[in-house]
Amino acid sequence: METLSIFFYVLALFFSFALLTGMVKPIFVGWFWAVCNRAKVLTRYGSLALICWATYFFIEIVWAPLH
Repeated sequence: METLSIFFYVLALFFSFALLTGMVKPIFVGWFWAVCNRAKVLTRYGSLALICWATYFFIEIVWAPLH
C-alpha cells in the first residue's frame, strides 16, 4: 500500500514539474510532438498530474485508513 502511494506521489511530482517546465518553454517537454504549444502541454501533462495527485490523495486519505 505504501509503495503504491509513493509511486503515485513521484509520478505526480514528475508531471507537475513537466507541466511547469512546459509552461515556460514547451519544447523542453514536447520535443517529440509535431506541434508543440502551451495548450497541448497543459492538456497532456496537466491532466496526468491531476489524475496522479487525485489518486495519491485518494490512497492516503480514503483507502489507507481502511486497511
